[in-house]
Amino acid sequence: MNLEEYREIQEAIWKSIFAGYKDASFSGVRGNALYFSQSWPVQTLKESDYQNQWEPSNPTGSMLASENISRLVDPIPMLKENYTPSGNEAERVYQLILETNQPVEDTLSIQSAALAGSNNMEKEIPAWKWVDPVTPQGKKIRTVVFEQYYMERLELEQKCANTEANFNANRLQYDLSDPEEKKEWEQISGKLENELNIARENSRMYEMKTPGEMRMKVMGADRVNPVIRAFNEAKDIFDKTAVASIIQPALSYHVSYISPANFADPNSAQFWPDVKIKLPDTRNPKRGMRVLFKFCRVDILRPWFILYPLEMNGWKIQGEPPGWLSNGQPQNNPGIFPLLPLAMIVARDLCVKGMGENAGLTFYEAKGIQILAWINRVIPFMPPS
Repeated sequence: MNLEEYREIQEAIWKSIFAGYKDASFSGVRGNALYFSQSWPVQTLKESDYQNQWEPSNPTGSMLASENISRLVDPIPMLKENYTPSGNEAERVYQLILETNQPVEDTLSIQSAALAGSNNMEKEIPAWKWVDPVTPQGKKIRTVVFEQYYMERLELEQKCANTEANFNANRLQYDLSDPEEKKEWEQISGKLENELNIARENSRMYEMKTPGEMRMKVMGADRVNPVIRAFNEAKDIFDKTAVASIIQPALSYHVSYISPANFADPNSAQFWPDVKIKLPDTRNPKRGMRVLFKFCRVDILRPWFILYPLEMNGWKIQGEPPGWLSNGQPQNNPGIFPLLPLAMIVARDLCVKGMGENAGLTFYEAKGIQILAWINRVIPFMPPS
């Protein structure tokens, strides 16, 4: 396989992923607020490092898997088409914000302005609750998890996005200007479109029922400065939810979770959509390649990371200018926190085989699980003052 063919494969995979998920919602975020980064060459994961993650609902799971997952999703990416860690980490930058933020003025006069930056909280802020799970070592800890209604909403959002990605990925496999390929597409498109319509309708219906619990918590009935209250609540959650590191016992970290939790289990891939991309050889129509893989959206959950205080007006970081963390733009953003990873697109058993005169040849094969892309949230302009 020469360099040109290698680039054709990269472009075909990226086109399939981007077309599949470009209109999707990720934890309520969509459109220009998202930034897609391709992972190329694909990042192959050691499956056993990420299997059976410990979480409050899985108290006998592996704390090491939890730490490996948390480390995997913690790097803050640079604003580049190809995923490139910036050297900064979401947990540490978030801790810096919580410890160094200051209200612009500690008066009620900023209350309306502060809330003005949070008008979409009913849609974007997941509710959480405190729980007291037990670790595999039998130690009881205090932590937070997302409410069940939010997890159900996320599951429907994932289902809708994966169904749409499957539809688009299949659609790209057919040249509708070719009568035979058009006929083949028409034979399967009805079923795929029906599945997509059902998934969209279920997602829309559930989103309409999502309660705005956190907005009520933020606004409250008292007359405390909402910026101070929001940051105090966020810091309280952060301070109380650190767990001891398995890899470096003298340190602690905050657990990030993955949904679906079994993404590293080989058996889970039987439910993932299939992609078969045809790459004809433009120089010799009798030869060509096929790119084959299964794929899935894998969401990142950080119950300890409370974003809404950061989106409010009326706070600053002493000694730093407005926009120091992020200028809110998906390009030319020199801030130290321009993006936050929300999800990965992973594949299994990526393989490039020959077709036509190349039939029987295998040009590339990657067993196990691979990261194809990262879906990131563009962090809004902050600090605001």
